[in-house]
This record gives sequence, C-alpha cells and structure tokens, in this order.
Amino acid sequence: MQESDIESAIRRLDADIAAHPTDDNLFYERGNAYWKLQDWKQCLDNYTEAIRLNPDSPAVSMRNMVRDILQFYNKEMYNV
Repeated sequence: MQESDIESAIRRLDADIAAHPTDDNLFYERGNAYWKLQDWKQCLDNYTEAIRLNPDSPAVSMRNMVRDILQFYNKEMYNV
C-alpha cells in the first residue's frame, strides 16, 4: 500500500470518527494506519483511545507491541 493510500484512509477514518466518536474499532483502524506510516505517537494515541472506549479492544495487544518495539529500538539511544 502506498503512503498516499494510507493518508487517504486516515482522512476517511477521521470523517467516520467525527460521525461515530464512540466506535473503538475506528480508532483501532486509524492506529493501524498510523502504524503503517510509522507515526508512533499517533498510532499509540489512537490505540489508547480505542482501549479507553473498549478495554477488550484488540488495540491492547497492538499498543503493547508498539511499546515493546519502541523500547527495544530506542534502547541504544539511552547509552549515548
């Protein structure tokens, strides 16, 4: 999938979220889109909102995975 396709999907999700702000799945899907763009802050923010709306959301495992990846990836930065 090309970056422009992902950005287009995010715009559609933005509109869907504006219309359905309590649909945790929309936040989860937008988090997945930001994952593909490697926009970790937006990714985590969307997963966190999905979890706030639905504590049983699949965003729980995805958020944990992103955090684990970022902690592993950035570990070397702590030793600089």
